[in-house]
Order: sequence, then structure tokens, then C-alpha cells
Amino acid sequence: GKVFCWDYVTKTVVSSVKNAHGCTSVTAAPTTVDKDGRTFAAGFEDGVVRCYVRTNDELTLQQVMKPHTEAVSRVEYSPDGKYIATGGVDGLVFVLKCPAKDSPTSPYTPVGFVTSEDSGPIVSLSWRADSKALLYGTGNTLTEIDVSEELASVSSN
Repeated sequence: GKVFCWDYVTKTVVSSVKNAHGCTSVTAAPTTVDKDGRTFAAGFEDGVVRCYVRTNDELTLQQVMKPHTEAVSRVEYSPDGKYIATGGVDGLVFVLKCPAKDSPTSPYTPVGFVTSEDSGPIVSLSWRADSKALLYGTGNTLTEIDVSEELASVSSN
């Protein structure tokens, strides 16, 4: 699969990158992570998440991680830019700490993971506006993860 970056004004491809597997989810980093809005994360069919930075004419790979054993179904940055969460068809939700603004090429560091109670694929991820909780959904369950103290508690609804 390929990831394309388009210029909507000129209707041309600015840059693209080829990957061995198809892209299944993509999200832009908030301006708290990248003030210029050039960073995004993409999930792939093989369980890999790649973070890219767009320069004027190319996509630069910033980070690669493989949190899932099956396709990545969702990728979401927290509004404050401190975390990124990934959800997968494997029923797992991973939370990673984003690198500091002053060292964007530093690694994303794992905080923890949870398994969906019904073992179903993750179909939605949504951060609370204050970035202190993450909601994730499967076909039958909605769960909230408290990340105010790096996954200190998990509550299900």
C-alpha cells in the first residue's frame, strides 16, 4: 500500500511512500505535537504504526512501532499531544507517550495496554478533551481508561 500526501490546490501528489501493507487508519498530530501540522501517524494491516513528518517534497519516517498482531483499526493523539493510542482488530488498545516537543525524533515510549473485555476488535477511540481519559469501543462494550497517572486505573461501562 501507499501513503500519499496531496496538494488540494494544485490537485497533485506532493509526496508518497510505499509500504508492504495497506494503510488502515491515519490521524494528524495536534499542534501541541507539531505546531506546523506536518506530523501524522498511520496504522497498517500488519499491526505496524508509522509516524511521518511531511517536508516540502517528501515524507520522512520518524518512528515505527508494532503494537498489534493484527490490523490497526484506530490511531489517535491525545489533545495535549502527550500520548498516542492505537486500537487493533486484535482487541488491544496501546497507549504510548509521545516524544517531547524539543526532541520530536525521540522514541514513543510504551505506557501500557489493555485488552477489550469482549475480545472484539477496537472500532473507536476518543480522547477526553482534557487528555486524562481515553474511551474505546468494540461492537458491544464502551470502556474508559484513566491516563491521568499513566494507566493507573481502568473502568468499564
